[in-house]
Amino acid sequence: ETVSVALMDTIDLTDQWSLFLGVRLDSFDYSNVVVSGGTPTRYSYSDELWNGHAGLVYQFIPSANVYFTWSTSANINGGESDVGGNCGYGGLCGSADEIGNSKPEKAENIELGTKWDLFNDKLLLSAAIFQITKDDVMEGADYETTGTLNTGKNRVEGVEVGLSGNITDRLSTQFGASVMDAEVLRSDDPDNEGKTLANFADKSLYM
Repeated sequence: ETVSVALMDTIDLTDQWSLFLGVRLDSFDYSNVVVSGGTPTRYSYSDELWNGHAGLVYQFIPSANVYFTWSTSANINGGESDVGGNCGYGGLCGSADEIGNSKPEKAENIELGTKWDLFNDKLLLSAAIFQITKDDVMEGADYETTGTLNTGKNRVEGVEVGLSGNITDRLSTQFGASVMDAEVLRSDDPDNEGKTLANFADKSLYM
């Protein structure tokens, strides 16, 4: 059960400059019964997650802008309640007595980009460079309930471009491409540090 409160606003500083700010609080009570070997175990704990975002937009011509954004996000221990106690698969890490000692997994996103309205606003062209840093990561081992609490940290850096819109009344298009690099910055297992993330695609393309 989660109760969320958010406050956001956009402030037009001038005809060309806009500032936007926001803050959000998520207060949750988590409860889940995990059955392993026929034995049920109840996992339950509560926490409050604070997150925010801020950005600045410069509209240098009517059809194009440059923007900078900063934002944070947080996930509870494991992040995915529907996989129960499988720590290595994104579920709860640690025993029922330990999960209350875990901190939220935290992510910070920084992005610098531009957006262009083309052909009388029929197409939107966007491009950005970004960096996502995730800290206090739960690290599990091969689908077991055992795992380490808040021992991991990783970073993804990349460049992305996109194009979407209506070419005609009946024909629309969508295109995107990105090139990224990921690195494990900290781990409970020192041999993982400096490596890329598991199952990570460093190049992507969709149409």
